[in-house]
Amino acid sequence: MRIMISIIFLIFAVVSCTSSPKGKSKFFDGVEYLFIQNSDSLVVYAIVQNTVSVKDKSLSVQNISAEFNGKKDTAKVKVTEEMIPIFEGSYQISDKEKTCIAVYRTAFKEKNTDEITVKFLGETNYGSIKKELPKKTMNFMNIADNNLFLRLIPMIEETAPTKLNFKMLVIRNAPFQGAYMPSSEDFRVIIHNKNDQKWNSAEGKMFMQVVGEVPPQVAGDYIVLEMEYQNNPKFNISGQNKMEFILPAMPTPTKVTFDYWTK
Repeated sequence: MRIMISIIFLIFAVVSCTSSPKGKSKFFDGVEYLFIQNSDSLVVYAIVQNTVSVKDKSLSVQNISAEFNGKKDTAKVKVTEEMIPIFEGSYQISDKEKTCIAVYRTAFKEKNTDEITVKFLGETNYGSIKKELPKKTMNFMNIADNNLFLRLIPMIEETAPTKLNFKMLVIRNAPFQGAYMPSSEDFRVIIHNKNDQKWNSAEGKMFMQVVGEVPPQVAGDYIVLEMEYQNNPKFNISGQNKMEFILPAMPTPTKVTFDYWTK
């Protein structure tokens, strides 16, 4: 009888440990890392993203550090920087799921350094971040062939029952002298609702016809574009919608397309 009780207690203890928060020592792998080299520094981004049930907690990142390791001549180089949060939030993509995003950035100014690796360490409420990667910047020909000069990351904030705030993080992957802004319009949004109707933020508006550079201009830099949307009773966006966030540059606009759901 004592043996049976001991076995039951042992099983209970094992189950309790694996189901307790302390037993959840897992790693979170929903992170994309960008290495962008410019004339001044190596810029590093960590794009933390996950899709969860609307009933689950949103992604929360406590901190991320980046440890730079390399060799300069015969000496070892090691520098650690805390990455700075520059963009975060969450929005629903269906009636059951939401996307959570947090973007972190830092830069290393060590020059003439070889054999570079960067180690990332961080904590989220969905597990620890632990990753070591060699420096690998994107091939310029691949950037040019696929028009990847800019990286766009969207966000929608419901600021009031009848108002939305559209936000778009724009990261410069590489310079491109052939692109330009043809007018004062810097951010365009197109919404396709469930009734196959379309709303275009540029329709009915007059923009100054001035030629300008595409922001941000320096590789590794970023900018956040914003637009407030007042719900229009003539255009219903309740339910499932398809969103287009566009940087209206010429000769080729850059855009990101994604799903958005709202009551």
